[in-house]
Amino acid sequence: MKTLLPVILSVMLSFSSYAQKTITMRGMWTRPGVKVVFGDYNIFFTIHDINKAMQFLPDNEKVIFGTTSGLDTGRVYIIELLKADMEYRNSLQRLVQRGVGAFLLMSGRAAIEKKNGKKIHTIEADAGPVIDQNGSNMLSVDFYDPGTHRMIFSGWMDAALYKRDIGFD
Repeated sequence: MKTLLPVILSVMLSFSSYAQKTITMRGMWTRPGVKVVFGDYNIFFTIHDINKAMQFLPDNEKVIFGTTSGLDTGRVYIIELLKADMEYRNSLQRLVQRGVGAFLLMSGRAAIEKKNGKKIHTIEADAGPVIDQNGSNMLSVDFYDPGTHRMIFSGWMDAALYKRDIGFD
């Protein structure tokens, strides 16, 4: 029994380390075009990054979201999202929460700040199990502030994109 305990413990720890990941946010080179308000946090994405991430969505997701966001780079779009799935008032809310938001955060392609203006440079991601949704293998991902352990964002991403490096420029 004493020799079995370390094996069981190592298996449990390896599973939890797969599900949790620490991510460092990269600096943004261009002005953010989309501001997502999620509780006490503001998340900023560039329209260029959103459009590039949309190119890597699976074909069945491209049918839903398209191949480009169609957003005007001269505007700033502000949307509010909630933890649970909600009734979306516009297609940008659905695109960010169920399409590319989690993927961009996993890639470190966002700027995050608290309501008081303090910037968050690293986040923790907690990925749930893969679920089949309308023919897509989707992964629920929650992101947390490592300092306070409060949720920053909750969204979905295609499981094939979980560890994909797409080479943002």
